[in-house]
Amino acid sequence: MVDIAPLIEGSHDHDWLAAQAELVSSKLTSATEPRYTIVNLIESLGPALTHTTTSVRQSGLTIVTLVLDNAGTRLHKEDAGLLTLFYTDRLRDHHSLLPATIQGLAALARCENLSFEHLEILLNSVFSEVMVQQQIVRDRSTVFTMLARLLRDRLEDIKSLATQFTVGFLQAFEGEKDPRNLMLIFSTVASMLDILPLSHLKEDVFESLAVYFPVDFTPPSGLVGSVTKLQLIEGLRQGLSHPSLAEWTIGLLLEKLESDLESAKIDSLQTLLELVKRCGEREGEGMEIWAREVEGVWAALKKETMGIRLQSSKEVIELAGQAVREVSRMLGTKVGLGTPDQDLAWSRWIDRLWDDCRMNLGQPSTRLMVLSGGVLGQVARSGQRQGVEVLSLAIPTLYKTWEEHTGPEARRAVMEVTGNLLQGGGVSGVRLEQEWMDKMFAVFLTVIASGGADGVLAGVTMARAAGVVGDKQQAELALGL
Repeated sequence: MVDIAPLIEGSHDHDWLAAQAELVSSKLTSATEPRYTIVNLIESLGPALTHTTTSVRQSGLTIVTLVLDNAGTRLHKEDAGLLTLFYTDRLRDHHSLLPATIQGLAALARCENLSFEHLEILLNSVFSEVMVQQQIVRDRSTVFTMLARLLRDRLEDIKSLATQFTVGFLQAFEGEKDPRNLMLIFSTVASMLDILPLSHLKEDVFESLAVYFPVDFTPPSGLVGSVTKLQLIEGLRQGLSHPSLAEWTIGLLLEKLESDLESAKIDSLQTLLELVKRCGEREGEGMEIWAREVEGVWAALKKETMGIRLQSSKEVIELAGQAVREVSRMLGTKVGLGTPDQDLAWSRWIDRLWDDCRMNLGQPSTRLMVLSGGVLGQVARSGQRQGVEVLSLAIPTLYKTWEEHTGPEARRAVMEVTGNLLQGGGVSGVRLEQEWMDKMFAVFLTVIASGGADGVLAGVTMARAAGVVGDKQQAELALGL
């Protein structure tokens, strides 16, 4: 079928090889008898495939690979098995044959009739014989694409080979720097975390991803259609924010929050928000990890929200505030009866947070009072239970501050912070009819009745927070306004 002479003599180019492969492909799909198979092709190419000259063997293998890679080529189970052994044996040949060998193995991996046994042989050979990171970008991409497709198309088989597949994949992409390959790797790892039994390998998976965080990449200027830094950030985030990696990811994010680079802080906070969101969807699962880590999480967020770090940007401060709210939402929102670990995590979180904010509420007209009120307001906005608890702590403290400080600026500051807290409670659907709320409500009514700028401030504040107070107080407020 193939003219061997030009192969042996070396009097050909790639176009000639492609043309020969096209002829063979058409023969394979024809209905002639006896049936011509790709195994017949390999037999006819024997002199070239076993030739002592490397370039001759490379050309012969290229024809087989081009035929195998043809979309119209169909293989029977027996042929797929024989080709698997043929190609895995080529992995031990000269390195110049490796690109064609990798391409051929990738084509075999797409074959529906490739048995589980031969799939296992294929993977074992690729992982043990191919030093992926020593290959050019295109060949590395072929390997990663092959593995991603196997995870998608042969999932049940890959589940049976989960450990082998995962360890091999992690080793294959160790040190990868090409952005397109990284996008494929990140999405594949995220899928692996979702669908493969990897409990004993989670830390290894995390370590493989962590080396890329935070993403430091600038696409080449003028290159159309290149991968962007944002795409890489979001791709990596899908893996690092997986709830099963929370045990290690939290520590990584807290470490990077100490960075002097604003971009690293922003990436860390956005990843923390995604992690919290996904952990919250697990309905109490993994709360023992958060119970251990919440104190460190608050310590890190405190530096950004309470003015301890003087050079925090507006975006970092806003993201840190959102993180306070979303962590409070996750820890304080019970689904069903909740769990002891969740109760412990919430208790530790609110206790540490309140300890750091309480004293500041007694220092009106200071920046710390405003910042503490903002933090507590984020907690109040996170849920009804959270709102009731934080308001029951903060409002009596603010009332005490009101009584102890009679200056107009101090009392105006108390009203502003109280108003922010009550509005936060209103967002969460909190309804307060306790005695301590009656006292603070009376303060606002008195200021409203006094008129002036403070009366207007008090009136506007209570109007915005009207949903928090009881029916009786709402009626009194309506008369007062």
